[in-house]
Amino acid sequence: MRTEVLPISGAPIGWFGQNCVYEEKVLQLEPGQRLILFSDGILEAFGPDGEEFGADRLVTSVLETRNEPLQASLTKLVEDAQASKAPVQKLVD
Repeated sequence: MRTEVLPISGAPIGWFGQNCVYEEKVLQLEPGQRLILFSDGILEAFGPDGEEFGADRLVTSVLETRNEPLQASLTKLVEDAQASKAPVQKLVD
């Protein structure tokens, strides 16, 4: 099974009203294939080491369960992201 990470471009959906232009990508999913959409919140979950969960960990979590039922795959992803969280405060400018 092939895995493709689509590049991210443009402003977050809903941030700047109707003036945003987004690139379109057409995908044809076959039965059993998945399209995983996520927000930056999961990427920015901080672990006890102060590191963000990040895109690499997200991809790893998804790949580890790609042959599992969808619900099991999503549950594992959430568990992985929550395990990386710790009571570390993120400083926001």
